[in-house]
Amino acid sequence: MTITRKVLACTACLLFVWTGSTWAFFESNKELSKSAKVTLSEAVETAAEVAPGKAVEAQIGEEDDRVVYWIEVIDAKNATRTIYVDAETGKVVNVEKD
Repeated sequence: MTITRKVLACTACLLFVWTGSTWAFFESNKELSKSAKVTLSEAVETAAEVAPGKAVEAQIGEEDDRVVYWIEVIDAKNATRTIYVDAETGKVVNVEKD
């Protein structure tokens, strides 16, 4: 096998692995969202009440055996906070200053 074929084979394998893991990530988010009773929009609103500013990133995930939204907020002083909102109850479960 020539070098070019080896490189192409390795590239194809890496592409397959990368797209497979990305697909798994989206599938896990899909499964997590099924158990959420609170919408992402509601979680962002809750985060804004706790830490006024601009929500710049939000994601669903698992934290301490519960499904949570984590919302990153940047305030007027350019400080960043991450607010964790329980996806079932809508209550803030943690606030981290970055």
